[in-house]
Amino acid sequence: PNVTSVYWAFDKKTTGPSRTLPFDTINKYKATIGFDITGYKNGCGKRDTIDNITIQAKPSITFSTEGITGADDAEGTGKICLNATGVKITAATNVNNPKWKWNGTTGAAIYEPEPNTTGLMTYTVNVTDNNGCSNTKQYNLTVLANPILRISDDGGTNYELTGKGKVCEKEALTLKVKPDVEEAGMSYTWTTGVAGTANGNTYTIGENVLTDDKTFIIEGVNPNGCKGTTKYDLTVNKYPNTKIKWDNKCAGENVTVEIENASNNAQYNWEWTIGSETKTASNTRYVTQQL
Repeated sequence: PNVTSVYWAFDKKTTGPSRTLPFDTINKYKATIGFDITGYKNGCGKRDTIDNITIQAKPSITFSTEGITGADDAEGTGKICLNATGVKITAATNVNNPKWKWNGTTGAAIYEPEPNTTGLMTYTVNVTDNNGCSNTKQYNLTVLANPILRISDDGGTNYELTGKGKVCEKEALTLKVKPDVEEAGMSYTWTTGVAGTANGNTYTIGENVLTDDKTFIIEGVNPNGCKGTTKYDLTVNKYPNTKIKWDNKCAGENVTVEIENASNNAQYNWEWTIGSETKTASNTRYVTQQL
């Protein structure tokens, strides 16, 4: 006959003919529970028992990580810089032959995030054991922005994402970098290939040093360990050759004075004195003067 109500002896409750036990109840009665059941209909009752129903515990989930700054694996939190590589989140459990899913996709216990956007990224892992019991846990990863550096060659008046400039051979040069977002504790590394003095975000090269074109690479690291770079391409212009030559002439003759091995594309401007008279000539490689 259809049973209208059931008395459950283990917790002394009367309900309908079926019952769903919440986790708190299962946990209260530990790993196994038995049921002493009395069913009633029309005042008539019948008793039955079900012994030792085993309650399977959920599989555990713990995390270990690689390449994550300030990771709290117990809490499932950490920080990483934008576009960082070598980042791994490894999940472990206490059961054999677990089945893993990361963000709903079946896979291995190891997940390799691709931090290509800033902000909070949440990764959800699920593990299922051979009994069909499962557990879910999240790892919250904060992706931090890298510093954006700009460089100046005019004492800090104008800054560019990448710099380009020209100086004459052996002239002095001072370069200065700054991040778009100023942060206390920024550190800088200068790769220059030329002798100079680094002082934090400033690099100074004295006179009589620069003789060839150079490329400067500057890396800035903020307190979170995130890195940004910029570069400066320098062209060093050589001075034109100014050695002159002439042939000895007698009085009254014309003498031609010219640049020996004149530099290509150089503009030569002349000034000379004959007695009390000063003469000039522009953009020529030689001049002629009557003696």
